[in-house]
Amino acid sequence: RQAAGQLADGLAQSAAGEARLEQGAARLASGLAQLAEANPQLAQSEQFAAMLKASEELAAGAAQSAAGQEKLSGGAAELNGGLTKVSDGVAAFDAKLREAAAGARKLGEGGERLTAGATAFADGMEQFGAKLAEAGAGGAKLAEGAKQVDDGAGRLSSGLTRLSASAGSFADGSAKLEDGAREVATGLLKLEDGSQELSGKLGAASEQTSGLKPTDAMIDMFADPVRLDVEKVTEVVNYGTGLAPYFLSLGLYVGAMLLTIIYSVREPAVRPSSGWSWFWSKALTLALIGTIQALIADAALLYLLKLEVRSVGLFIAFSILVSITFMMIIQFLVASMNNPGRFIAVILLILQLTSSAGTFPIELVPGWLQKLSPLLPMTYAVAGLRDIISGGDFGRVGGYMAVLAGIAILFAVLSYVYFAVSHRREKGRGEETSAVPAV
Repeated sequence: RQAAGQLADGLAQSAAGEARLEQGAARLASGLAQLAEANPQLAQSEQFAAMLKASEELAAGAAQSAAGQEKLSGGAAELNGGLTKVSDGVAAFDAKLREAAAGARKLGEGGERLTAGATAFADGMEQFGAKLAEAGAGGAKLAEGAKQVDDGAGRLSSGLTRLSASAGSFADGSAKLEDGAREVATGLLKLEDGSQELSGKLGAASEQTSGLKPTDAMIDMFADPVRLDVEKVTEVVNYGTGLAPYFLSLGLYVGAMLLTIIYSVREPAVRPSSGWSWFWSKALTLALIGTIQALIADAALLYLLKLEVRSVGLFIAFSILVSITFMMIIQFLVASMNNPGRFIAVILLILQLTSSAGTFPIELVPGWLQKLSPLLPMTYAVAGLRDIISGGDFGRVGGYMAVLAGIAILFAVLSYVYFAVSHRREKGRGEETSAVPAV
């Protein structure tokens, strides 16, 4: 009985192992079938088909082995149930053992075939991977070659376009070259005729001069055939003297502009009785300050900087006129427009600095500034001071003074008109205020 019990336990363990083997074989067969469905090309492989068939046989053998094991377990139970049935159980057990042995042999054969199929499958997959890598490299080379072909086609198209555009120019150039060749041929013929004529003249000159004897005067004449005859119109002692007219005019204009910052050119000290008195109260003050400004600048130039002028009296009178002219211009601009008028005065100064020919000849500035130059007062101020300082034509100074005086009178009249209108307007507002009855 003890031996029968041990046999029953062993058979139970064997049945459990057979069950696990059957389950593994079934999963293997199912996995291979799914792999064949997912990869139709793989399913057509003979090696894979053999491996699939071996797995199915293995699953069948495992099932048979499990069934035999189950029957064996039943026989052991019967053996353990009664010793009387030992003989029959042993016979049945022996039969089942033979079946189990046969199933085990089939299982071993199927395992060997499965191993061989798996090895062949692994080799095939390795070859398949290598071929895929080669195909990928070939595809990359093919794409690169296609890109190069596309780039080459674009360059070829661009070159053909340029060639087509240049064909007309080439034809024109060829025609011009042909015309030039004809002109060269004609010129060569003329050159040949001229050479022959020159040769004849040189021969005649050689015969005529063969009897001459060269002297020192003749040699000097041939060595220096041209003599420069320099005639100076005027001359200044230094560079500062040449720039004095420009900077004196600039200083007088800037002084007039600065005066409007510290002195009101519009607001009266007392209430004016008329526009005329209002105008003269401002104009005379500005004219007096302009005269003082010019005298101070002239004294600094004549006695501190030792400026040499042709006529001191004319120099001082012209400077005073320039200063008063600038005062009248700036008085009108600032009195009528206040800060915008100061801005216009600055713009006017910039235009005069570039168009008055104070540093460079007027011919060197743009054409529109050359046209603007005669309309600006600093042009005449610089020109008149230059004639007075450098010894030019004093007759022209009178014309410059007339122009400056006309400009000063023009802006003085404009200032008077502004003050007259402003006085009339303020007087009207004052009468309206006085007419309102007190409450």
